[in-house]
Amino acid sequence: MKLQKILNRLEKKHPKKIDLSLNRTFNLLKKLGNPQDKLKNVITVCGTNGKFSSIKSLQSILNQAGYKCNLYLSPHLQNYTERFIYNDKEINEANLVDLLIEVEKTNGSAQLTIFEALTCAYLKYCEQYSNNISIIEAGLFHQFDATNVFKKNLCSMISSINIDNYRENLLECKKSWVINEDNNYVYRYEILKDNGNSYCDVDVILSRITNGVMDSQNLEGLNMVCKINKYDDSLPESDMLVCSGRLREELQEIIIERMHNQILQNLDQINEGFQN
Repeated sequence: MKLQKILNRLEKKHPKKIDLSLNRTFNLLKKLGNPQDKLKNVITVCGTNGKFSSIKSLQSILNQAGYKCNLYLSPHLQNYTERFIYNDKEINEANLVDLLIEVEKTNGSAQLTIFEALTCAYLKYCEQYSNNISIIEAGLFHQFDATNVFKKNLCSMISSINIDNYRENLLECKKSWVINEDNNYVYRYEILKDNGNSYCDVDVILSRITNGVMDSQNLEGLNMVCKINKYDDSLPESDMLVCSGRLREELQEIIIERMHNQILQNLDQINEGFQN
């Protein structure tokens, strides 16, 4: 009951559940003594799907190698305590209540989202286990996530990223990138900037050809910049007329060559059709 009451109070600290800014997080962390700067062994995990399984697999590997881990997870199934793992053990509810009360008092009347409060609380308690490896689950493409507060980390892991995230970011021309993989190709889309009049500039890189259906030796690693309508659900490479760059030029040459070869292979049938 105590935990739910304090969570209810923290939820009222900001009118929005999500507000993309790091200012509030850094302000509270400063009041708490910047605990994030005392954590030297940090691994960040982000992506659309597979973050939890990636984190648990990594924890198991590290434990087998003799390392202890702290985990910051989201969301939880039954209790908020599931989000706070220290020394490979879930925090007990009484300690979490005391921790959140401390954070609430330190924050005072300043605006704060519930996730920002939980993140700062996690980092403050992590000071006691600073020699462990802390594995942090991040969201929102990490850029404006409250966990993006470290000056450096051991590494960043990226699980699978859903194309839906690309389309959401496209609506705001928000700088971000995503990997899109189908049966034949692996493309990397990076939203660069707002091009005005409902358009964004998107850099498209053909990272890999998986089934050898094109001349991969000429195409892999090439890019083109496409002017994409924010409200268009189609993928950037589906309309090369709005793109420019080496990738478009090479693709066009391949398409023209294949059309030419196709005509030559069927020339007799074509001539017969004209004669009739």
